Amino acid sequence: MHYRDGERCKRPRIFGEPVAEARLPRHDERMNDLIVSVFLFVHFLGLAALIGGLMVQTTPNLKAGRSSVIAGAAVQLATGIGLLALLMADANHVKATVKFIVTAVILAVPLVRRAKAFNRTEWLTMIGLSVANVGIAVFW
Repeated sequence: MHYRDGERCKRPRIFGEPVAEARLPRHDERMNDLIVSVFLFVHFLGLAALIGGLMVQTTPNLKAGRSSVIAGAAVQLATGIGLLALLMADANHVKATVKFIVTAVILAVPLVRRAKAFNRTEWLTMIGLSVANVGIAVFW
């Protein structure tokens, strides 16, 4: 501690004002940051699987990539809920709800049409919703 005019100051001072003490993050905060980073990484992998599966289906009546679309949307939904739970205090709940609904619709389309190939309208809808979901995440 610093001494000033023979007195012991409780906090260091600059120009008479107390200086905020720098503190290292606690172990719990570092672990929470690591868990959030892992969830975010897996969330991005789900996005890559979703967009990649949709891009594979550029040829009409092609069923390839359907499992990638389902898995990617499911991973995004699960990790999005996990991220919301981890960041509950800092989360924008309206944004999270909109993203949840968009991702649920993206997941519902291939599950409902499981045996059939996507028609052009369904494919464009899922591409548009996926891009819109990324836009919501970035710009909102």
